[in-house]
Order: sequence, then structure tokens, then C-alpha cells
Amino acid sequence: MPVFQFEAVERDGKVAVGTLSAADSEAVARRLQERGAVPLRIEAGQAAATGFAIGRKSLPAAKLSRFARELALLLDAGLRLDQALASVARSRDLKPMAPALAVVLEQVRSGIPFSEALEQRPEIAPPYAIGMIRAGEAAGALATILRSLADLADRRARSAKAVRAALTYPAILAVTAAVSIATLFTVVLPQLEPLFEGAGDRLPTMTVVVLEASRLFRGYGFHALGALVAAAIAVRVSLNAPETRRALHGLLLRAPVAGSLIRRIEGGRFARLFSTLVGAGLTAANALELARGGATNMAFADALKDVRGALVEGRGIAEPLAATRIFPAVLLDLARVGEESGRLGEVLGHAANILEEEAESEIQRGIALLAPLLTIGLGGVIAFVIASVVMAILSMNSIAM
Repeated sequence: MPVFQFEAVERDGKVAVGTLSAADSEAVARRLQERGAVPLRIEAGQAAATGFAIGRKSLPAAKLSRFARELALLLDAGLRLDQALASVARSRDLKPMAPALAVVLEQVRSGIPFSEALEQRPEIAPPYAIGMIRAGEAAGALATILRSLADLADRRARSAKAVRAALTYPAILAVTAAVSIATLFTVVLPQLEPLFEGAGDRLPTMTVVVLEASRLFRGYGFHALGALVAAAIAVRVSLNAPETRRALHGLLLRAPVAGSLIRRIEGGRFARLFSTLVGAGLTAANALELARGGATNMAFADALKDVRGALVEGRGIAEPLAATRIFPAVLLDLARVGEESGRLGEVLGHAANILEEEAESEIQRGIALLAPLLTIGLGGVIAFVIASVVMAILSMNSIAM
């Protein structure tokens, strides 16, 4: 759904500036007038549902889960929404978000719907979360939807935490390998060079290679490091351009090994969000648009945009998904089954379980292979250096004899 930036005078005379998702600018004006605001300016803004905006990011999944769960508990306890928000805003974990939450609380007390207030503060909740909250408001079951949102955020936080924990040992090993090799080339080998000066061109080839590598490392190591940092910054800056990022994401999807993993991760995330949003009472078209906001790969998000267009035209969802040629086969099969049985949301929830398990297993296998490969690589470099030194010493002894 398009996003519009607006400027309007609220009931209390204050000028409010924010964004709203609506079909067109007239719909934005109607929504502003319904809450007693007078629109001053409405213009098309950058879509927030693509998940690629550069700038403020929403709450991390773990904090979003806590925010939604605490709010649901307070609502179940009988507190009004504004009272529950005021209590949650005092949470120590959410202290950095206190100013934004204070603005949301003020708007809720002035009669603005909770979902609209959150829509103007993108640093609190992502688009899919706002869509779920809007559905909960419409159905009169905000606490129930907030619990579903908390469960969804919990699942995403656990997955990210597991990956970070699994990468800890390989990261330590990689740093150790880099420090060890740098020490060999800058400390150990320079002290041995005087021993080999008299050998001239009679040194073994591998010793000559190692000594030259050491000299290059000492002479140009910092220059090479600076060039790598500059290249990394240049790539980072170039990725701020949507077209560059879209092209890179498309290449990643077609990559032999990484592409398969990305398809599983993105497919599982889409299926999970879509299932949860449909279960919250959203239509398939709105759920698909909001689930698209959870995609981190722009090529994947573009494909979902085409699928939504086909769905709105009445062509269903299974065939348009298959036509993109990027979704995993299990997702396509289960989408077809869900569409035929009329239980699309529920069946895609099962597809999400399968894809998440497959992606996690693939990540764990890759990480399990990474540590031995780093160990073998480090051992190989050190063994090569030691062998070159030993060969040189033996060669010099034989010359002396």
C-alpha cells in the first residue's frame, strides 16, 4: 500500500507531521479528518513496506516481543490502552524509546488510533507489526493480536540469537588466525632473515616465497588494510542506491549455495508473517503487502509485489508465486494445497515451520564446517612457514658440508 507524508493541524492546534499508508491522498485526508485534524499538506512518500529504508530502524525483535507482551498483559489486566502504554514506557529495557513512546501516548490520549500513532513512529514497530495491531483494533481483540505479535517476534529473536552464538567460535578462531599469521610475518621471519643472507639464490623456492611474502606484508600490509577499508566503505555507500542494492540481491538469489539458503530464509519469513497476519483477520492482499515489508532481499520483495498484483486481479496466490521462480518448492506446493482447501494461512504456517527448520539446519552445517576449515587453513599456513625455514636450514647445512 502506498505511503503518504502529511502535515496537519490537530484538535489541540498543534501541527503534526507524519506518514500514513492508504490507497490514495484522498483516503489520507479522510482519515485525518475522521480524527479531527485539518490536512495542510499530503504528498507521496517513500514506501515503508519494503524494509530497506536507510535511517531509523524499528525495535529489535527481542524488545518488540517484550513491548507487545507487556502491553497485552496490562490490557488483559483491565487497564486502558493509554494507561498500559504509560506503564510500558517506564520499562528500563525500552528507555531509549521513551521519547517516541511518549509521543504515541499523547496521540492515543487525543483520540488517534494506536496503529496510526505507531505508523508515525517507525523506530518503534515495523510495518507488519502495525498491520497486525490495526487488525486487532478492528476486531476488538488487541490483546490477543499483541500476544501473537510477541510470539512472532520471539521466534525471530531466538533464530538470530542462535546464529550469533554459533558464529562466536569461528569468529574467535578467525581473529586468532589473523593475529598468528601477522606475528609470523612481522616478528618471527624478520629475525630469521639474517641467517639466510649468505645463502643467496641457493635457498629453496618455498623459503624465498615465504620471505618475500613477509617483506610485502611488512611493507604494504597497512596500505592493503586501508584499501580494504576504503573498498568496504565504497561498497556500503553504493548499496545505499536502491538499484545497486536490487542488482546485488538478485545476484545473491542466483548464487549456487547462498541463493538456496536465502530463498529458504526469505520464504520462511514470508510464510510466517503471512500466516500470522491472515490469522489476525487481514485479507490475503493486505497480509501479503505487509508480509512483503519483512523481506530483506529487494529482489524477493519485488517478486512479492508482482504476486500481490496477481492476487488483486483474482488469479490466486499459488500460480503467481510459482511464476516468480524464486520461492522454494515446499512453499509452492503447500500454497497450492492451502488455496484449494481454503486454509491458506494455516497451511503456510506449516510451510514456515519446514523452511525455518531447513534454513537453520543449513546454517548450522555451514558453521560446523567453518571452524575446521579455519583450523586447517591456519595450520597449513604455519606448517608451510615452518617447513620453509627448516628446508632453508637443512639446505645451508648441506652447502656448508
